[in-house]
Amino acid sequence: CMVDRIERGSKNILDQLSLYNSSWFVTAALLSQSPVEPGPHCASGRFLVMAWWFFMMIVLAMYTANLAAFLTVNRLQVGLQTVEDLLRQSEYQWGTVFSTNPEILMRNSLKLSYQEIIQRAIPVENAKMGFEMAREGKFAFIYESPFLEYNLKLSCEMTKIGEKFNKFGLAFGMQ
Repeated sequence: CMVDRIERGSKNILDQLSLYNSSWFVTAALLSQSPVEPGPHCASGRFLVMAWWFFMMIVLAMYTANLAAFLTVNRLQVGLQTVEDLLRQSEYQWGTVFSTNPEILMRNSLKLSYQEIIQRAIPVENAKMGFEMAREGKFAFIYESPFLEYNLKLSCEMTKIGEKFNKFGLAFGMQ
């Protein structure tokens, strides 16, 4: 085998192929300490190291671009943190689809603020229309969280504000 001939023929420990020497070379390459270890002599080894460094340059470029984007993007600051904050402001209108679970829960809630929110809410024909009104701006759409979360993933320019309120579960009876 060629590897055995190389290892037997070489007296220099750095030229011997072993797991220790290979891992030492990779560690030195990761830490940019290439003068410490000699580079590979064969074309396939040189190509492998070149591919490794090309891959690392791409990863580093992506990390730098994402970090710069994260640090420079202006986060949407609305000033609303809870549903009750809607009552204390005049900039945003709000609404929900009437005769749906969120509207019924808020209308029958023991919290007077929820009842007032529904009384002052703008009726919306359907959920898609409410979401589009919110996308156009200055409108807060109150609806069921699974629908909102799904559509928010599709629309990057919008955000969900506050915690879920009036959490409830659904159950199905079978016989």
